[in-house]
Amino acid sequence: MKKNIDFKSTFTALIFIVSVFGFSCKKEQVEHPITEIAELKSVIYIGSSNNNFYAISSVDGSEIWKYKGTEGFSYSDPLLHDGIVYTGDDGGNMYAFNSETGGVKWKYPTNFGIESSPAIADGILYFGSNDSYFYALDAKDGRLLWKYKTGSGVSSSPLVNNGLVFFGGNDNYIYALNAKSGKLMWNYATGGLMGHSSPVIKNNILFIGSRDGNLYALYAINGLLKWTYYTGRSLEGSRPVVSDGLVYIAGGTVLFNAESSIKGMLYAIDEKTGKLRWDKSSERGMYSDATVSNNKVFISSDDGNFNAFNAKEGANIWAERIIPNGSRSTVADGLIFVNGSGTRNFYALDENTGAVKWKSPILDGYSPKPCVVDSQGYIIQR
Repeated sequence: MKKNIDFKSTFTALIFIVSVFGFSCKKEQVEHPITEIAELKSVIYIGSSNNNFYAISSVDGSEIWKYKGTEGFSYSDPLLHDGIVYTGDDGGNMYAFNSETGGVKWKYPTNFGIESSPAIADGILYFGSNDSYFYALDAKDGRLLWKYKTGSGVSSSPLVNNGLVFFGGNDNYIYALNAKSGKLMWNYATGGLMGHSSPVIKNNILFIGSRDGNLYALYAINGLLKWTYYTGRSLEGSRPVVSDGLVYIAGGTVLFNAESSIKGMLYAIDEKTGKLRWDKSSERGMYSDATVSNNKVFISSDDGNFNAFNAKEGANIWAERIIPNGSRSTVADGLIFVNGSGTRNFYALDENTGAVKWKSPILDGYSPKPCVVDSQGYIIQR
């Protein structure tokens, strides 16, 4: 994840991986949700701020097809649904690509760059734009269904749950809208913008981080506060992950203390009580989402390492120096897919050892979280 919220970067990538066949939606977002089954196998969809959007092989990283745009594809995580890949570009356009050919099915323009990653439910595509609007489009043809005006840009990514769509705003509010009509159901004022931190819901509790240093736990039905955990670090660059009773989130810049601002921290917080279980420090900031798989937590650090920790206790397992610079990862079939922006390579690492299985020089720069379709054909995304 990009460490700044000035929404500018060089060579950021959008990552997305595919390999298969079927459909099964879940109402509540969980770790590694299986959303459907795809036709193509072993494909990574990935964009870059070099204005290209790619389909590459997850076997060796070779190019399958490429779309040449007019703006970079730098922040918005690609989303695959019914053979269509959805993603936003830096110029404010939401694209729908044919997943097999790269042909553009439709394109919807907004008035500023899109950093929000799209979500889809009941045929409606949801996303935010830095023009301060939150959008709902017909997923098949890109027709506008409704839009909601916020007080600033929306770079947080939405989550749809039980008829509501949730997202964070850069106006310091957390929003819950009626997913069909766009009517405001509730909002909650925090002390800072949400940036790229985005909501997750577990057991009807919504979790999201803020620049004010707090991890918030709210009741999803009405927005009432359950608890907060204050980290003292900006959490605007990290989406929480909930797994086995713990909430994992990374902190970047230390608030109100310039001398300590290079220190980053990964936190594991009790889901029910909001109490700290463990934390891990980094010599530089952590502006990334954690990924949890097989009792391991994976995360990038700006000290140049991609790290694996024990999920229960936080013990170090391994670290691989690929200069990820905040890139986010996804685990599938025993491999971790992550962009090493500092080395100008995209990597497939062994989940257990960190050993490099392959690397591809197809792009450089920061990248959002990969969306993976595993060898059984299931798409794993956000």
